[in-house]
Amino acid sequence: MRSASLAHFVGIQPNPDAQLEPLRYYGQISDCIAMAPMVENLYVVPSCGPQRQAASIIESSEMRRLLEDARGRFDFVVLDVPALSKCNDAMLLEPFTDGMVIVTRPGVTSQSLLAEALNGFSESEDVDLLGSVINGVEMPLPQAQVIPTFSPEVVEVG
Repeated sequence: MRSASLAHFVGIQPNPDAQLEPLRYYGQISDCIAMAPMVENLYVVPSCGPQRQAASIIESSEMRRLLEDARGRFDFVVLDVPALSKCNDAMLLEPFTDGMVIVTRPGVTSQSLLAEALNGFSESEDVDLLGSVINGVEMPLPQAQVIPTFSPEVVEVG
């Protein structure tokens, strides 16, 4: 709710009315969850776009019902939120999750901000930090190695 939807990358067009009435949008659970036609077994709730009152929408009963419904319907629910340095959306949503994954990027993520966030998570018994992802890492690939090919044999039984 802090930026435009990127759902079009997986073939989903966001509802243009969602930005005007976000609570109504999130309140209509069957209408806001869309199946991605380009990715098998992926469902997305596109962002309703930038909102002035994003925190109050996150704390709304409509959003709570949406998260509870998604938890009941799907094996994994991933909430993509803005960086902790920009807003506290992640902390507002944390009580409705099984845990958090922190995402960093070398050369972009402030080391002091990352250390502060990790210290805060480790000191809090309420926040379950599941792990981390490091984006944008360039790693040299090892020299090409010759791997023996495997030729399976067909064996008829009977």
